[in-house]
Amino acid sequence: MIRLCFWSLVLGALVLTPVWAQDALVSSPQPVSVGMSLQGGVLTLDLQVTAATTVSVFCPVAPGLVSFTGLTAPVEATYDQKRQVLSLSLPPGQYKVTVRSLR
Repeated sequence: MIRLCFWSLVLGALVLTPVWAQDALVSSPQPVSVGMSLQGGVLTLDLQVTAATTVSVFCPVAPGLVSFTGLTAPVEATYDQKRQVLSLSLPPGQYKVTVRSLR
């Protein structure tokens, strides 16, 4: 079993880049706090957003089911399969996001 955990505080353009990814592990034009856990094909994100923003995270799990805790309104979510990046447009708040693959 592989378990990876990351925490990142993104301040504007500051990003954390893993060696194996072509893009940043986490990016956002606004300050955000992101906790990531990858275990058994399930990616879990703990997000704290202080202003409406789009948060992009490296997501090696092709999303089949994405569930949110703490969300009260619909959000825009996109997945770039080639880059393995999940982008979420979120209002201010604190969220837990679980991404599961259907494979």
